[in-house]
Amino acid sequence: MIKRWIKTAPALLLAVLLCVCAPALETGEACAFLQTERDAYVEYLLSLSLSNGAIALYRPTVAQYPSSAPEALDGVPAETYLRWRSAKLEPSAATAAARGLLTAGDAGRDAAEGYIEWYFSHLNTADEDAYGIDGTVYDTYFFIEDGDSPRLLEITGRALFAAEYGDGAPNPHAYASSDASSAAFLSLLRAYVERCGGLGRFSDRLTEIDRIAGAMLATYDEALGLTACKGADSDRLLVNNCIVYRGCIDAAWLYRVLPDCAEKAAEMDGYASRLREGIETHLWDDTAGRYRTAVSASGAPTADAGTSDAFAQLYPLLCGLPEAEGERGQALYAAFRADGRDDWLAQTAGADTGAALGLAVLKAGDAESARAFIAALRDRYAAAGYPYPFSASDAGQALLTIDGLLALCPPAEESAAPSSEAAAEGEESADGSALPAALAAAGFAALVAGSFLLYSRRKKKTP
Repeated sequence: MIKRWIKTAPALLLAVLLCVCAPALETGEACAFLQTERDAYVEYLLSLSLSNGAIALYRPTVAQYPSSAPEALDGVPAETYLRWRSAKLEPSAATAAARGLLTAGDAGRDAAEGYIEWYFSHLNTADEDAYGIDGTVYDTYFFIEDGDSPRLLEITGRALFAAEYGDGAPNPHAYASSDASSAAFLSLLRAYVERCGGLGRFSDRLTEIDRIAGAMLATYDEALGLTACKGADSDRLLVNNCIVYRGCIDAAWLYRVLPDCAEKAAEMDGYASRLREGIETHLWDDTAGRYRTAVSASGAPTADAGTSDAFAQLYPLLCGLPEAEGERGQALYAAFRADGRDDWLAQTAGADTGAALGLAVLKAGDAESARAFIAALRDRYAAAGYPYPFSASDAGQALLTIDGLLALCPPAEESAAPSSEAAAEGEESADGSALPAALAAAGFAALVAGSFLLYSRRKKKTP
């Protein structure tokens, strides 16, 4: 019994700390600070919203492009528009931005709706897609003419850089992924329906929703129960498969609220179940007590070069995988606090700010760290005018974290800010965060779970 207590004491102490400290975190000046930051990020994202509904990755600027010019656009020769200010849209980043904008009242909702419309109108056919997948969206570049009536021209990244790649050579400027990007958009749609009370102007887009759901699962590997990033030969990434799992859950939810879509809802539930099993079977390392960040097409462990291991470990918790909650979730989060949290707050992870982790940290009951992260973003990026690598995605994810933190403010403060969809009573957020109404509840739950650990008689080693 003593040995068991020693092993579980850290989790118990963390639970007690959260239980005691959480209720007092978001009061007074803290809430005013969060509201100020929310307004700043909304303003920043609105500055990235283009007239056609697209949301740019960074603010438009004059940039250098291939010397071998692509075709003319709307009669404007390449040598002309390549000198204009330009901006890039990455679908996954713009989707995260739109998700955050949904928390920002009418102006944010209008911008999010503009982006959703843009996304629906830019779906590739299988013939257009670099990997033969229907329903994907390419990275897209925009060129903006200065003047009183500026023209806005757009071209896909694949077309803009086509001359740099020979016949049959993979063009990396198509998109980052087909699986996770499509899944994230379906989660955005669920968030939109929850915020706005229905699909509204998008109620006639069922065909497009079906195509996006198909793109999400186009690389699904029956043998492993996992999706490939893009193309059958690419790796099966932990982060992507967690996002796809969430996307299937949210797609099933959408289909259940749409008329005559019960079979589609059941199909999405089935995929979610198989993805959950695939993640547990091939990505969870029981010996190491942590997740593998990627496996190859053969199932052999490999590495996700795009996301740090410390960050990747929180995605199962963020996306609501049941196995990543309870004892395992406590252990994973304790490991993050010990080896990852400080770098996250100091922003030393290079091009990945880890802004998506704010909601995972909140779900773990650590509002103090989530608020400290918002302060770190302010000091490192916002105060400096949002330099690289800060992007639209980071701002959107920061808004979601702020929204969750504001839900913990006293009633008087809550009335001054939009209520968090994630904190709505009995409601699960579209990314699976299921934020508690108050962190005291999360701390109490963690304490109960820790007590269970203490008295458990399981012989199997706790991961």
